[in-house]
Parts: sequence; structure tokens; C-alpha cells
Amino acid sequence: MDESLCKQAGNLIAERTGLAVRELDDALLAKVVQQRVRELQLSGVEQYCQFLRSDNNARREREVLVVPLTSGETYFFRDSGQHRLLQEKILPELLERREPERSLRIWSAACSSG
Repeated sequence: MDESLCKQAGNLIAERTGLAVRELDDALLAKVVQQRVRELQLSGVEQYCQFLRSDNNARREREVLVVPLTSGETYFFRDSGQHRLLQEKILPELLERREPERSLRIWSAACSSG
């Protein structure tokens, strides 16, 4: 897929779904978009982008498109960078602020599959 079309599709997906596609995921993005173009029997990526911009059934397509572009991994420590940030910066700052109360409540609602 043409690099500029890949960027256009990625920007459109980010704008319409809130999902930012990283540059390192460009190959995955190209694969998924090409697959959707074939499945929807569209003439190409340009027509697919026009479809995503439209209001007629594009909402459902955006929901379908997001699934293969997001992580399906379910193990808790899959992103070590986030956990390192939590351990080294966020929790120490929270604990310092909450020292007089000597308590800290944490709720984690994020879970891929339970």
C-alpha cells in the first residue's frame, strides 16, 4: 500500500476511533486495510477512506476495523514500560501525598478477557 495512503488511513482511524496507530504498526495497518477493502469489495484504499468518513454504516466498520489493530494479549504484565512508570514514578508520588492517611485505594478496570 502506498505510504501516503497508509498515513491517510491511520490518521482517519485515529480521528474517527481515537486509536492512534504507531509507525511500527504500519505494516499491520496496511494488511488490515487491504483486507477490509477486499471484504467490502471496494476499488481501493481511497474509496475505503471515503467510506470511513461517511455516515452510512461507517460506524460499524470502524468498530470492525479496531479489533485487529488493538492488542489481543491478556497477560497482565505485557507492557513493561507502563508497569515501570507505575512502580518508579506514579506509586511513589501517590504514596508520598497520601502518607498522612497511610492508605491508598487502587482500582484497575482494564482487562482484555477477564
